[in-house]
Amino acid sequence: MSANSLLSSAAEQIYGRVSGKQDANKWYKLLVPELREALERGTPISDPQVQRLIEAISDLPSAGAKQHNFARRYMQDKESMLKLPRDPNSIMFGYWW
Repeated sequence: MSANSLLSSAAEQIYGRVSGKQDANKWYKLLVPELREALERGTPISDPQVQRLIEAISDLPSAGAKQHNFARRYMQDKESMLKLPRDPNSIMFGYWW
């Protein structure tokens, strides 16, 4: 199984299934580097693989205002996505668990 299909499967499996900060941090550390790599190599945001990554990452913060704030700050466009911290523990409280 290729790395892309593995990450695609992971993204599909976690959609809507993250139950706590520890799980969210684990998936963040797996998915964000893959998104960063895809964007840096010029893959368009409209690419289905990138869209799955964006959707999965956007669903990681706890529901409600934090999830909304996270999406507004980090998931608007390529530049904001490239500003995602490498470590989810460095994301401010109002944007993460």
